[in-house]
Amino acid sequence: MINGILTKHPILFLTNWGAFLLAGTRINNLFFLNIQHSRG
Repeated sequence: MINGILTKHPILFLTNWGAFLLAGTRINNLFFLNIQHSRG
């Protein structure tokens, strides 16, 4: 299934993957900031 998506829509796959990674890093940054803030 993933190979089919990759061969048919590589740009769509890459943009979705990039957005997913960006969202993940953003969530991680917020999470770490909240931990540091709560520690004071």
